[in-house]
Amino acid sequence: PRRAVPRPPGWNPMTKNPRRLTAENSALLVVDIQDKLLAKMPRADALVRNAAFLLDAAALLAVAVRATE
Repeated sequence: PRRAVPRPPGWNPMTKNPRRLTAENSALLVVDIQDKLLAKMPRADALVRNAAFLLDAAALLAVAVRATE
């Protein structure tokens, strides 16, 4: 059985938490999507579509983006 974690008085899970992800403390890392590798992947189209979605979401949310080549 899980033990209950003691919470400080007035604790509310919906308030700002320093450990919660924000645009300021987050980044999206896109690692080297190569054409040669994509050609060998059975679901390369899904990978490209998902990467594009994440890049669009990062831009919309003002999250820093880093990419490797």
